[in-house]
Amino acid sequence: DDDDDDLSAMLLQTGIVNPVSKAVVGVDHYHSELAAQLLDFLQPLLRQREGGGMDDGMSARGSARGQGRGMMTLTDLFCVYNRARGIEMVSPADLRKACELFEKKGYPLRLVSFPSGVLVVQPADSDEPSLSALLASYPSGLAAQDLANALGLSLALARNRLKAAEDAGEVCRDDSIEGLRFFPNRFATT
Repeated sequence: DDDDDDLSAMLLQTGIVNPVSKAVVGVDHYHSELAAQLLDFLQPLLRQREGGGMDDGMSARGSARGQGRGMMTLTDLFCVYNRARGIEMVSPADLRKACELFEKKGYPLRLVSFPSGVLVVQPADSDEPSLSALLASYPSGLAAQDLANALGLSLALARNRLKAAEDAGEVCRDDSIEGLRFFPNRFATT
């Protein structure tokens, strides 16, 4: 389909010619250099996922002015990034350590952990709309699929976002024969 073709084209364009390796930069600087290379690799991918929310004029290590919702699970990043690297694979532990450096280095990305344990990389200034605003346009309740469609997320990320909102007391669930739907939490005390 079109999404697969777009991703394949982007991977070909962003193929990493000189992948960072421990042998080249040394063990002491490896994660720092890997974080910089990941940043350069991720920005076009996240920009595509958020529909142009990040400014195209954004410098590789500058600040993002857009308020996009582009995000990618660490698992997806591991697969896509290693595919672009070719034979110089990065371990899951090294990838995570490099992503954990984004905020410390002032890069415009961050690693976020959902309560379920799912890790995602997203723009540091990502301004997720509140679910209460979305819920107003879904009088019969918001399903995970509705949220995924509205925000351009995968179904798994939408489920995690709803679970996090439920844990925070922002929404209540209705698990009925029609499926699992979420509504504004009117029982919460203020």
